Amino acid sequence: MVEPSALCFRVAREVRGAAKPLERYLGGSILIISPPGCGKTTILRDAARMLGDREPVCIVDERSELAAMRGGVPQMDVGAYACVLDGVKKPQGMMMALRAMSPRAIVTDEIGGDEDAEAIFRAVNSGVAVMTSVHAADAGEVRRRTALGGLLDRRVFGCVVTLGGVGVITEVNCYA
Repeated sequence: MVEPSALCFRVAREVRGAAKPLERYLGGSILIISPPGCGKTTILRDAARMLGDREPVCIVDERSELAAMRGGVPQMDVGAYACVLDGVKKPQGMMMALRAMSPRAIVTDEIGGDEDAEAIFRAVNSGVAVMTSVHAADAGEVRRRTALGGLLDRRVFGCVVTLGGVGVITEVNCYA
């Protein structure tokens, strides 16, 4: 048996205004790219709050990082019109939201596999915006991943945002 030599606790916190530079793109599909620890989740949470104060948003929070649910209540401000599917796998949650909740946007964090990519493609083709994130250094790295690269090649996301440091937006590529 291996005994742990250290523990790492990640404490979610709100940073109001973190998504302010992306405000004009909210309501469209957005992919945020960066290595771990650069603020993707923080920016997504703030984007969900900003959009969720105006229109119906569904947050599919597989690991309880975006809304930090406790007793069925979000501990983070995710917007007055936001609903949260907590502890639900991203692909299943996105399909549940499409079928039963009529959101204008779906927000989820850290996509990675074929099932995630397929669910995002179905949501966007149903007229629902998707705001999400992926661990990568840049769009080139995302393109090299089969499923996720297909989303970029088909321009599923209206905006692709790259972070170069904690909360530092280094690139925004938007398509008409």
